[in-house]
Amino acid sequence: MAFRLLLFFSLIFLSSCSAIMNRLYGLRNIKSIEKSDIVKYGNKYHVPVDKSFVLDTNYIGFVKGIYGSTSEELISNHLQPLQAMYFDENGSLISFHVNCYAGGFPNLKWNRNHIMEVFPPSQQAPVDSLIRFNNMSSYFISNSSKDKLMNNQNKYTVVVFWNRFMGRQSKRFINEIQKNCSLANKNEVELIYVNNDYLFLDK
Repeated sequence: MAFRLLLFFSLIFLSSCSAIMNRLYGLRNIKSIEKSDIVKYGNKYHVPVDKSFVLDTNYIGFVKGIYGSTSEELISNHLQPLQAMYFDENGSLISFHVNCYAGGFPNLKWNRNHIMEVFPPSQQAPVDSLIRFNNMSSYFISNSSKDKLMNNQNKYTVVVFWNRFMGRQSKRFINEIQKNCSLANKNEVELIYVNNDYLFLDK
């Protein structure tokens, strides 16, 4: 049942047959985007330039390679447009938030049941042990150069996947995660923003 709901929301977000629903959610057409546009929208959504990255399209193969045929649901979760992944200092995923579990209309409700009012936030999407910060971060490419993200020593690392085509949903999502991270002790959280527009161009 949960997987069917996940597919339903994925179709709402990505299907051209859902043009009216997309407009109500404030979604844009998926189209080619320049890195300068990512910077522009990043500024609009309050994404710090020095924490801004682009997701390598090889990430799709990475995710599918990890899970193989064991779980279509987990593969789908990790390839959704909007995601927030909370990692501890060992690089283990401890809290996972995905658009298809948020629900809500005309805006996604990330704080359903007040889960975002504590840090780290209460659980939303299923957490698994196969995705770790150190193995996924090699697919984060700096928006200003070809340098890869270096490992950091913060107690928590929060990775936010966002994009242009999700429109105001991206902006609201980023704001929600930023507010949640402000609940943590100062300097114990590294917040990283990864644009994944390129991932959806061929879908």
